[in-house]
Amino acid sequence: MPHFFLMDEDKLEPMEAAKIRCQLHIRGGLKLFELDKITHGIGTLYDSIFHAMQYYAHKHGWNLANHILRDEESLNSIFQEKSVFPSSFDFLKLKSISELLIEQEIDENSMDKNQVWQELKEILTILGTYPYDDTKLPEDDDNTREFLGY
Repeated sequence: MPHFFLMDEDKLEPMEAAKIRCQLHIRGGLKLFELDKITHGIGTLYDSIFHAMQYYAHKHGWNLANHILRDEESLNSIFQEKSVFPSSFDFLKLKSISELLIEQEIDENSMDKNQVWQELKEILTILGTYPYDDTKLPEDDDNTREFLGY
């Protein structure tokens, strides 16, 4: 994960930690796309959406229990109930695609990384985590570069 080596979550409020995790995942996912590592890029951007959802829930004062904030399906259900996402976006379908790519049941070359990014960028914008100022994020260190493979 792009944030493992770059932030100390214990020193941050939960909302700020979720936002920084999200933005570090965006940056990492886009770098993976630049390297044509589509499978890992989509997985990393999927994680960015999940962290953005946590941020959004905190920002809007939803006061959800930690077990709900950490459970993708429960959190997604709440977002669906509140109609946060456009009807064309299916978070659990994105999760499924990410898993199928990792399991090599979908060929990553069949994915259009630019189209994927355009769709996810719209969601990240709705959730309030994109655009962001990259200069306010911690710089990637050697551990992060090694982990992401760039």
